[in-house]
Amino acid sequence: MSIKHKISPNSLANLKHFKKGVSANPKGRPKGSVDFFTQVRDTMKKVEKEKGISLIEYAVRKAYTNPQVLIAILKKVIPDMSQSEIKVKSPYEEYENMSDEELIKDFEQEFISLKSFITEGKFKDN
Repeated sequence: MSIKHKISPNSLANLKHFKKGVSANPKGRPKGSVDFFTQVRDTMKKVEKEKGISLIEYAVRKAYTNPQVLIAILKKVIPDMSQSEIKVKSPYEEYENMSDEELIKDFEQEFISLKSFITEGKFKDN
């Protein structure tokens, strides 16, 4: 189900592109403000100091007594092979970007090398 919104002509008239080379936020981030991840890190350090144990150590200790915690940790630590990209190099990959002329030249060199091997018992380096 989709919800369609009516857009007024006034709204469209107010849309403006940013000018090239001009910052949308010229003053930047306010001094003293901290991003979310820094806040999380600082809070973790504070609580770890208060508790006397790191969050990682706490989680690992919990995993020994709670199988659900163990499973959650293992899911994060061990990559899901079905989701990862496994790249197998094709033996033909080097030829995919070659022009016809390059392919013919490469084939000729391989043929000469093979002919040399058959007749002389050694590969001919080009």
